[in-house]
Amino acid sequence: MLRKSLLAVSLFAALVSSGCATMSVQREKAQAIKTVAIVGFTGITDLEDKNGPKSGVGDIMNAVNASKDVFGGDLDRRRLEQGENVYATLSSAVESTTGWKVADKKLLASDPVYTGMLRENPNLDSIAVKGLQRVPEVLRYEVASRMDARTRAELCQRLGVDAIAVARVRYVIGDKSGFALGGIGKTTIYPKAIVEWELLDGSDKPVWSDRWAEGEPTKDGFDNVMGAKSFENETQVLGAAAKSAFGKLVARYQGGGK
Repeated sequence: MLRKSLLAVSLFAALVSSGCATMSVQREKAQAIKTVAIVGFTGITDLEDKNGPKSGVGDIMNAVNASKDVFGGDLDRRRLEQGENVYATLSSAVESTTGWKVADKKLLASDPVYTGMLRENPNLDSIAVKGLQRVPEVLRYEVASRMDARTRAELCQRLGVDAIAVARVRYVIGDKSGFALGGIGKTTIYPKAIVEWELLDGSDKPVWSDRWAEGEPTKDGFDNVMGAKSFENETQVLGAAAKSAFGKLVARYQGGGK
């Protein structure tokens, strides 16, 4: 039984690495598309290094800084800025590669049904969105991806676009450098981004779906010195990670999943 489980895991890993299990495109439908609106977006950071240096003083410093970051509002301000930048980068990457016209997000505010959903799932002043990259005028991926086929078709018609899209970006540790022993030393983590993407019309199946477009680790990273973490240039580093993943997303679209 164990051997069968291991075989299943190995087969899945092989499919993921080849792109076969995670990416699909209905080419004829995709080639007929001219206009797209990205109606769902979320960015999630998961960069905790469980094996990084730890010390009593460092832990205290990290806790104090994290508390200031959250309750002082700095974290949310950064995440909103990052959300705007990453959303714009995604729009540009899709538009320049496919030739489609990606609608300005201001178009979404013209639809009363969409704005009603946004009021029910606000991106501001809600504990549910703390720490997430998001765009105030755009539904989060987790909300927008729940639309059924009829709702999507009606939204496309009202917005005057051929298809809508949703995207989720997850930032994880892509690489590490440095050395620490017993809390003494310095390590650096280099984030990478993984994109989940769906292009949808009024049919049941996505026109283009990619569940694992994985970018390269960033050149610049985040240091951990004697247990004290530094996240200087966070916006630039995460932006670079997202841009790499978007490059992979559109390259897989062009190359059939490779």
